[in-house]
Amino acid sequence: MDTPIKYLSGEKIYLRIPYEEDAEVIYAGLNNESESRLMRGRQVPVKLTTVKQALQQPYQKSYAYLICLNENDEVIGEVSISQNGVEINRCGDFQIAIYKEEHFGSGKGTEATQLALQIAFGQLNLNRVQLEVFQSNERAINTYEKIGFIKEGIKRQAWYTDFDYQDCVMMSLLREEFINY
Repeated sequence: MDTPIKYLSGEKIYLRIPYEEDAEVIYAGLNNESESRLMRGRQVPVKLTTVKQALQQPYQKSYAYLICLNENDEVIGEVSISQNGVEINRCGDFQIAIYKEEHFGSGKGTEATQLALQIAFGQLNLNRVQLEVFQSNERAINTYEKIGFIKEGIKRQAWYTDFDYQDCVMMSLLREEFINY
């Protein structure tokens, strides 16, 4: 790929649409040990053929973007907003994956989340964005709270990972809360 088309830019990172040529980078990122232990709802390891197939199909119920560094266009992660009753409820499910630990705590995930929320509440006209996160992932929970997400409850032993059941925290952000943030 020549020059990637920036969909939405921030100070440190920008979001762009993934292409078939990105399959290897996405595959490596999703199977990175530091990221895969924080993932939920995905079979790990993710197969390269699965990534390639997903990139060949148009996103019908999900808006997915790669997180890239402004300085060198390196792909460092992904964000997605899945439609969850959009037509009736105007609600979307948010997910983020930062592929390498070296980018944890750098503000890049926060910035990517804020850009994705601009898409969710602006372009997609959602009223609510919700997410689920491991209760043990305090770094992510603190980030979401800093952005304005509110804890709504705990799903007990909702996910099985690392040979153990984990609780997850349900969080959400409403359009009016984001606009007033």
